[in-house]
Amino acid sequence: MDSSQWLEAVTDAFYYEGSLYAIPKGVDSCAVIYNKALFEKYGVSMPKEGWTWEELKETARDLDSRIEAAGGSEYGVVLPVTDQNSFIRSYVYQAGGSFLDEEMRNGNFYNEKTVAAFEDLYGLIEEGVCPGATIIQENSPIDLLLSGKACMTYTTQNNAKKINESSIADDLELITMPSLENNCYVPAIMGYGMNSQGKHKEASWRFLKYLGGEEAGRMLAEDGADIPANVKVQQYYAAGFENVDVSAFQKQLEHTIPIQLIPVRDKVNSEENAIFGEIFAGSITIEEGLKKLDELNNNALEEWYVKH
Repeated sequence: MDSSQWLEAVTDAFYYEGSLYAIPKGVDSCAVIYNKALFEKYGVSMPKEGWTWEELKETARDLDSRIEAAGGSEYGVVLPVTDQNSFIRSYVYQAGGSFLDEEMRNGNFYNEKTVAAFEDLYGLIEEGVCPGATIIQENSPIDLLLSGKACMTYTTQNNAKKINESSIADDLELITMPSLENNCYVPAIMGYGMNSQGKHKEASWRFLKYLGGEEAGRMLAEDGADIPANVKVQQYYAAGFENVDVSAFQKQLEHTIPIQLIPVRDKVNSEENAIFGEIFAGSITIEEGLKKLDELNNNALEEWYVKH
C-alpha cells in the first residue's frame, strides 16, 4: 500500500519495526488565534507569518502594558500551559527539549533545554503577562478569547467549528505558531486498525483501505471535524469554513514531526497535564515537576514492559 498518500509524520508514528500498525485517519493541528479588534483597540501591531517566540512575548508585553494603562481587563495572551496537544508538547520540542529518551523507554523531561523552556514560560506568568494555571483550569483559553477577555491564544483545529460560529468571527485571525529553535508541531494522531484474530480480515482490510483513501478523507475534510491524514484531500478542509480563514492549521502541518508514541500514552496523559498545572500554578518548582513527570513515565513504562 502506498504510504506516501498520508502525511509522513503520521505514518512514521504508526510504523514499528518496519510494519505499519494503523491506517492513518486524521491529524490535529495548532495555530495562534487573535482578536484583531482588541489589537486595534490598544494600538498594537498584529503578528505576521514567520514570527518568533520572542516576538510573541514582546507582543504580549506590549498588549499587557497598554491594557493596564487604558484601565482594561483583557489578557494580552493566554497560554494553554496545562494542555499538551494545543501547546506544551510542541513548545518543548521547538525549544530543543523532549519528553522521552530516543529509545522511548525512559522519561526525559528533566533536561537542560526543557528546564530553560519552562523557566522562560513561567517568567511570563510571574510578570503577569500571562495568567497562571489556576485561571486556565477554571476558564479554557479559547473560551476566554471568544468571550473577548483575551487578545490571543493557541488553539487546535478541534475548536475550528466553535471559532467559525463565534459571534466575533469577523474579528478573528489565525496564524501559524511562532518558532523557537524551530517551528515544529507534534500532533495528536488517529488511525484505523483491525483485530489480528478477526474472522473477516479481507473485508476488514478493504474497508480500512477505503477509510484511509481519498473519498473517505474528502468527506472528513468537508465536514470540518478533522484534517485528514491523506494529503491529497487536505485542501478541502479550510474551504468548509465561511466566517474564519482556518488555513493556518494546514500551513502548520508543513512543520509536523512524529509524536513519540508509547504504549502508556493514554495512561499518563491526564496525569502529566495535572503536573503541568501544579508547575504553572506555582505549587511545585519546575525541577520538582519535571522530575515528577519522569518518575511517572518511568514507572508506567517499566510496568508495561514487564507485562509484555
